[in-house]
Amino acid sequence: MLIIKIQRQIPAILGILILLGCNVRSFNKTIAFKNNLDIARLSETVTIPLDKLDMKAEEFKDGLFVKDLSSGAFRPTQFVDQDGDGTNDALVFQVDIPPLSTRNFELTSAKDIEIHQDTLVSTYSRFVPERIDDYAWENDRVAFRTYGPEAERLAKDGEGGGTLSSGIDCWLKRVDYPVIDKWYKMDAEGKGS
Repeated sequence: MLIIKIQRQIPAILGILILLGCNVRSFNKTIAFKNNLDIARLSETVTIPLDKLDMKAEEFKDGLFVKDLSSGAFRPTQFVDQDGDGTNDALVFQVDIPPLSTRNFELTSAKDIEIHQDTLVSTYSRFVPERIDDYAWENDRVAFRTYGPEAERLAKDGEGGGTLSSGIDCWLKRVDYPVIDKWYKMDAEGKGS
C-alpha cells in the first residue's frame, strides 16, 4: 500500500492504493482514491513521492501525466524539488472525488502521450506592455495586477497614463478560466476597465 500525503486535510480521510504495476511498453500505474465522507472532496492536493513509484528516472524525464479514468480528462501536474537539491522528489496534482465514492487515475509517462490540449489551464501570468508595464497573474479563483516602474515614473513626471502604487490589485472572479487577456483587451478598446 502506498500512502500519499494529502496537503489540505486529514490524510486518514482519503484511502489511497496503487492497483496496477508497469506494463512492458511504458510506465502506467492506476491509483484509486476513496472518499469515505458524505461530502465532495474538491481540489484535493496530492503529493506522490517519486521514489515510491518504483520507476526509473528516465521513465518520467519527459514528464508524468495523470488521467482521470472516469472522465478521460488529464489533470494538471507539477514536479517538485522538495529539498532544493536540483532533483525532483515528488509529483503534485489535484483530484475531485464525489461523496462516498472511489475515483481511479492513471499515471502515464509523457513519452506515451501525444498532445494534452484538454488539460485545464488554471493559472496564468504575463507582462502587460499594452498597459505601460503592468504585470498580471491569476488562478481559477482570483486575479492580481501590479504596476511597474514606468507607470510610477509617468505619474511622478505628470505624464498621462501613469499611476503611483506600491500595492497589488486583486480581482475576484466568477469563472474558473483565465480572464486577464480579455480584461486588458476591453480596457484597450475602451469597452471596460
